[in-house]
Amino acid sequence: MAITATILPKTCFSENLPDLKIKDCSDPATISIQIDEQSIISNVELLPDKTKTIIIYLRQLVRLIPPLFSPKQSDLKSYKPCPILKITIQRAGESLLQSCRLIPGGTRFDISDMTDFLDANFLTWQPQIIETTHTQPQFLTTAIQTGRAVRTTLYTKDGRAFTRTIWSSVQIGCHQMKADFSTLWANECSLRKLDPICYDIEGYFTVNGEVISNKPFAQRYILRPERCGETCFGFVNSLGSIDTLMMIGKMKLKPESENKTFMNREVETELSNSYTSYWEASTGYIDSPGMAAQYQDFLKSTNRWIYQNGEWLRIVVDEYKLEHTPRELNAYTFKYHLAARNERRYFERKELPDVELPVIF
Repeated sequence: MAITATILPKTCFSENLPDLKIKDCSDPATISIQIDEQSIISNVELLPDKTKTIIIYLRQLVRLIPPLFSPKQSDLKSYKPCPILKITIQRAGESLLQSCRLIPGGTRFDISDMTDFLDANFLTWQPQIIETTHTQPQFLTTAIQTGRAVRTTLYTKDGRAFTRTIWSSVQIGCHQMKADFSTLWANECSLRKLDPICYDIEGYFTVNGEVISNKPFAQRYILRPERCGETCFGFVNSLGSIDTLMMIGKMKLKPESENKTFMNREVETELSNSYTSYWEASTGYIDSPGMAAQYQDFLKSTNRWIYQNGEWLRIVVDEYKLEHTPRELNAYTFKYHLAARNERRYFERKELPDVELPVIF
C-alpha cells in the first residue's frame, strides 16, 4: 500500500512549514530527516496513534536554522542557497522521499502560492516608500525562482532619471544586495554633479525579448539630510532578511558591574570586575503604523547589530518598554549591550600642537 503523507511545498518559510502527517498507518514507519545533508533524525521508528496517523511537527525541528545573511557583507551582492529539508519515510517495504527549500522566517498567514509571493516581494517589511540618508546602510533580499535581474533608477531635482542594472542571476536561492545610496549612486552623483531626490530598486526579467517589470515590486528611497544624534541599527527581520532603522532618541549609558571580592585580615580585595556597558536607546517619535511595525520587528528579532564608526557590532537587547496607542505619536525604549563584552580602551596618540601663548599688550 502506497504511503499517504502531507505533500510539502517546494519552497516555504521555516515558520510556515506544515506538519507532516502520515495517514492510514497500521504499522510503524521509519523516518529520516536531513537539512543540507546534516542528519536531524536518522531511521527513527514512529508508531501511529489511534486514528492511524503519525504527525511530525516540522516547525519545531527547523526553527533554529541560522539566518542566511548578516549586514557585514562587503560586496554589492551576496548569494546563499536556501537550506534544503529532506524527509524519507519507509513503511512496509514502501519508501517516500520529499524535499523543501527553506527560507528562515515566516508570515502571519500561510501563503498559498510561494512562487507568486517571492516574485512580487523583496524579503522586507519596510514600507514601500521610506526616507533614508545618504549614508544609511540599506539591504534588500530577493529569493530567485527563475532568471531574474535587479535595477535601480535615480531621480534628480532637474527632472532627469538614470537607470542601470545592479545584477542578474539564474541561481535558485536568496540574493542579498546593498541598497544604500552611498553604494549605488554616490560616486556617479559626485562625478556628474547630480542633485538627487530619490531612487528606486526593482526586480525584472525578460521573456521572449519583453521586459517584465516590478518582479519584485519597486522599493523607493527618498533622500533626506542626516539628523544630529542618529544611530543606525540592523536586524534580521521575520522574513529572514536584513533591515535597518535610524533611531534619533536619546542614548544613555547605564553600565552595570558585579564584583567578586575576598577578605584578608579585615581588608577587602577585588578579585574580578564584570563591568559591562549597557545603553538605553529610544526610537524617537514613531508617526506611522508602518514604522511602528518595523520597530516591533526589530524588538522581536534575535539577531541585531549597531552601526558604529563604519563597523557592525552585534548587540543583545536585555529589556524593552513598548506601549503603543493607535493614532498617537509613540516612542519605544530598549536597553542593550554589546555581544562581545570587550571594555578595553584604545586611542591613538599623536604629536602635540604648539602651545598658544596669550598675547600680552
